[in-house]
Amino acid sequence: MYPFNPFKGQTIQTNAPGVVADIGYIANLTWAAAETVAADTDGIFKGIVASASAVVTAKPDSDKFVAQPPCARNLTVTVAATTAAHVKAAEIVVTGKNIAGETITENFTPTDDAPATLTGTKAFASVDSVSIPKQDGASVTVDVGFGELIGLPYKLAKKRVLLTLNDGVVDTAPTLAISASALESNTVDFNGSLDGSVMDMSIIV
Repeated sequence: MYPFNPFKGQTIQTNAPGVVADIGYIANLTWAAAETVAADTDGIFKGIVASASAVVTAKPDSDKFVAQPPCARNLTVTVAATTAAHVKAAEIVVTGKNIAGETITENFTPTDDAPATLTGTKAFASVDSVSIPKQDGASVTVDVGFGELIGLPYKLAKKRVLLTLNDGVVDTAPTLAISASALESNTVDFNGSLDGSVMDMSIIV
């Protein structure tokens, strides 16, 4: 059917004169075991040392870089400090690419004096940089990892999941986040925690 575009508003007739229905196509999506590995809070960057006097930017050529996400996944940012008061409520900005190769950013803002793991909602296929603002002290470190959400290759206006399989076995329906405008905001959260199982999902697009 390629390059047919299911989002162009095609319709089909019904048996009721003057009543038409949208055409729906079933998209069968599969994620391999290497893509559905368990979430990892330091799987992308580990131990970036923040500064109390300057902005720190880490890129994949840094010695703190571990690996890119195993597929388009949401990100986590873990802010740690030996002195909690050193943590500043200022935006940590992650820049990268979505599943279509488009540049995207997401901001992670900790609470003052509160080390924590912050969870993002956008699906990053790759990370280009992490920018950490000046902190209130020198003991802050930042890890960047990936979470449970997997990015979908469609901009969706409706949630129309037909079937989910976990290693070939019918699974409980997943949770979808959708956006008709931002590809990276279309994600699936499968039932339970990801563990390297082959996941399949059939949706109407």
